[in-house]
Amino acid sequence: MADEGAFVDLQLGDMSKIQRNVEDYVKQNLNRAGAFLRRKVMDKVSRTQPVAFTTTGKPYGLDPSQPGTPPKQVTGTLHRNIIFKPAEREGNFLVVYVGVPKHVPYGPLLEFGFDGVVTIPSHTRRVEVVYGKRLPQPVDIFIPAHTRRIRIEARPFLRSTVHGHRLDLLRIVATGRMTGF
Repeated sequence: MADEGAFVDLQLGDMSKIQRNVEDYVKQNLNRAGAFLRRKVMDKVSRTQPVAFTTTGKPYGLDPSQPGTPPKQVTGTLHRNIIFKPAEREGNFLVVYVGVPKHVPYGPLLEFGFDGVVTIPSHTRRVEVVYGKRLPQPVDIFIPAHTRRIRIEARPFLRSTVHGHRLDLLRIVATGRMTGF
């Protein structure tokens, strides 16, 4: 105790309870930031384009995005599958995940780009038109397995969104407020 003056003794109490309360507060705010980021990523990949279909019925875009810009929608699968996993403790860190699940394999290819060789498995293809003329009856042909070089330039949509909203994300984590955006 001090000899001079007036002092108040502050005791914080149970430190483990305080740590849990702080961790719960930070988790809650991280979850808010994750939900905010998911919405912004979904907005970024929501640009549409005219779509046409191959003779086998597969859609393709007529006005694809330029390299370095977020991808445009063809089917909307990427847009529908932007996920957010709530905050979890991993070692000494609290982590929130926003991204694309494994069942949308082209998500990472669009985000990071790809330059390599892929193996196309053997398959059959129905041919209905040859040299611009419709066949009287469709013919199924066998295509053997083969390799093909693929080059896809990056069309980032996750990293660019984090970078563009980093101050908003920090504000949400610090205060928990999402107003004013």
